[in-house]
Amino acid sequence: MDRQLSKEIRQELILIGNLVVDEARDTQMPQQQLAAGQLGQDGVPNTGKLQKSLRAKMQGQSTAVVESRKPRGSKYAYGALYEFDQGRPFLVPALEAKTDEIMEALGDMVDRLVSVNGFGRGGIL
Repeated sequence: MDRQLSKEIRQELILIGNLVVDEARDTQMPQQQLAAGQLGQDGVPNTGKLQKSLRAKMQGQSTAVVESRKPRGSKYAYGALYEFDQGRPFLVPALEAKTDEIMEALGDMVDRLVSVNGFGRGGIL
């Protein structure tokens, strides 16, 4: 694959991953009625570091939503603890809420890149 096309695809996939990041920042955690990052450990309000640390990136050939940094002095990123250990998921609900929009965005991306790179009607295919 052409390097420029590969770069464009990766950039588009990160933009699509940001749909989940934006949704995760606003997802209400069960029983808390607060969005991710609004509660610290022990229910103490925090600065929103979890919200600010979420980002989409490419890992190999996959788009991932990751916590870009872990809290100072901690061995673990606490987003994973909320999601999997404490029963306060926000990433999986965000992905589920955005699945249709992601599928549409992927289709639009493929259509656009195929057209721009001369593969569609009148092109190589």
